[in-house]
Order: sequence, then structure tokens, then C-alpha cells
Amino acid sequence: MKLCYLNPPHDDLSTEHQALLGTDIELVPCAVHGEEEVIRAVNDADAILTVTDPISARIAGTLERCKVIVRLGVGYDVIDVAACRRRGILVCNVPDYGTEEVANHALALCFAVHRRILAYDQNVRNGRWGYALPWPIHRLSTLRVGVLGLGRIGTALAKGIRPFVRDVIAFDPFLPSEQFQAKGIPQAAVPEIFETCDIISLHLPLSKETHHLISEAAIAQMQRKPILINVSRGGLVDSAALSRALQSGHLSGAGLDVFEDEPNIPVEYLALENVVLSPHVAWYSEEANFQLRRSAVEEIVRALTGQAPRNPVP
Repeated sequence: MKLCYLNPPHDDLSTEHQALLGTDIELVPCAVHGEEEVIRAVNDADAILTVTDPISARIAGTLERCKVIVRLGVGYDVIDVAACRRRGILVCNVPDYGTEEVANHALALCFAVHRRILAYDQNVRNGRWGYALPWPIHRLSTLRVGVLGLGRIGTALAKGIRPFVRDVIAFDPFLPSEQFQAKGIPQAAVPEIFETCDIISLHLPLSKETHHLISEAAIAQMQRKPILINVSRGGLVDSAALSRALQSGHLSGAGLDVFEDEPNIPVEYLALENVVLSPHVAWYSEEANFQLRRSAVEEIVRALTGQAPRNPVP
């Protein structure tokens, strides 16, 4: 059986080969660019691994043998899941490999933006001294945090930041009220979060419903000039609207690990002192990287050997 790995980001695939020992599954790295090359590479694949390469409805429609596609990561918006299902192809992800890392990264961004660490760092390097900045710093324990999305990562972030702030409220369209109660986090509607929170952290998947959730209109509802944190998906935020809000002071800062058109960063962000940027690395630790790679291949093995998958996408 043939496993096609689209544009693997690692030169050394010993982790993947180790997970395939004892099977008759051949791992085939595929250097591809664009839909046509993907179609040619995977036409006889029994399974596909993808990181960022899309699996469109057209690609899915050409797959004659493929039984399973696994996205290396939590989000699976690069895969047309409905088209795969019509072809009888199982789609899986790896939802739990970097929960601790992403939540901690979001927390670190909160602290860095709130305390203006980069602005102060630049002042020191340029020979400037003192506390005065264009943005006031308020005591963290007086602030309210709103978490949009209360899955594994959102819950970990909410629990991690709660000891430092006045209170934490959350919204999640997929979570029943009793689960909010079980997590001990008050449930709130999106407008309440926009209107009353000083820090807003995004932990939602990207979909038609959540695309540009942070828009010009949404930002206009934000009364307290909040800090925005996004370690989820770049498409949740209208980049142009965010740039304008940060320039005007309607938002006091942002911590961003994800962007709409990665790896391209809006040039407006680069001139802003109230933004902390990182290159989509919130997930990373050596342990998380190993877990991701191993878990993705193990899911392929389960699917191709008749076992039940652990993480089929809903």
C-alpha cells in the first residue's frame, strides 16, 4: 500500500518510517506544486498525509484507491471534507499534540503585549529610558478576558490566565451550557465579549461562519480597546481592519502567531510597535513535533489495517 506525503517539511523521515515498521505501507514523499501535480502524485495512493497542501473537491474526485487523508495538525480547512466523504474517503486530524504549547504561547503573547515587552526592549536598545509609552498599562488583575472557542486549547488558556485576571468568560458555539459549568468558565455571547473584555483570545476553527469574525464591524463593538490574541487561524481576522484599529488605537495591541496569507505578513503590521508577531510556531516543542508526526502515521496505519481511527473529523 502506498502512503503519499505531500511536501514533507522534514528531510529526515525516520520518525514516520519507524511508525510504519511491520506494515506493508510504503511511504512516498511527494514534492508537488499546485493541483495538477498533486493529482498526478496521488492518483494511486491508498493514503495521503498533508500539512498545507489543499485537497480540493477536484483532487478528491480523482482518487480511486485512497481510503484515508490525514492532516498533520488540528485544523483541517485545507481539505474538502464533504467531497472526500462522497468518495468514501476518511479524513482525520491530530487534535491533541500541541495543546500545552499553543495555550502557553497564547499566554506568553498576552503577557508580552500587555506589558509592552518589545516596545520597552526597543527603547533600551535605542538608549531611551522610562515607562512612558503611547499605550497605558493597566493592572492585569483588573482586566476581563474573553475566550472565543473553548476546546482543548481555549480551555487550557482560560485556566492558565484565570489566576492573573479579574475574570474570564467564553463563547463556544459547539459546547452545551453544562460543559461550560463543568469547566467552571462562565458562558457569554460574542457581543458581550466584544463589548466588555480587555483581552480577547481566538481559539476557533476556520469556517465560512468564522471567516473574518474579527471584522471592521466587530472591532467597532469593542468598547475597551482590547488586546487581541490569535494563535488559531489567520482567516478569523480581517487583516486590513485589524491594522487600521491598531494604528488608530481602537485596539491597544495584538499578539499574532497566524496570518491570512502565510508566510506573507501584511506590511502594515511591521511598522506597529503594539504588535508581537511569531511565525506560526505556537504548536512547537520537540515533544509536540514528535507526537504530531508519530500520531499522524499511526492514524494512517489504523485506517489501512481495518482498525477504528482515533480522530476522524466531525
